[in-house]
Amino acid sequence: MSGVWVLGELLTAHAGLVALLGDNIKGGALDTVPSLSLNRISRQRLPALSPGAKRWTERVQATALARDYEEQAAIIAMVHEAADYQIGDLAGAVDVSVTPAGDGPDFILTDPAVWGGSSDFFVSYTET
Repeated sequence: MSGVWVLGELLTAHAGLVALLGDNIKGGALDTVPSLSLNRISRQRLPALSPGAKRWTERVQATALARDYEEQAAIIAMVHEAADYQIGDLAGAVDVSVTPAGDGPDFILTDPAVWGGSSDFFVSYTET
């Protein structure tokens, strides 16, 4: 299980992102909004969990790659619509909760035609 998979499932299910990005969605992944795990922390085993279960909290970053600042801002706004405060069973993980963990920085890559910005999320889930 992975917080990256959870975030990817939420983003590829968002109709606005799918409409905006079109062909940039391949194999269930958003090429223009790559996600990566920044760190993953195992929480102490809680008595309420079933034997062998572990609770994880993972900080996951979604990075928007866009043609200009306006498109970058629109992508980041839709990423928040898709992921902020989601709970449930997602991407094969149970007891998932997704909370925003901050935006930024904005950046321009070496190719000045590509604008970037990022948004971080805490993705918590139970692994059995």
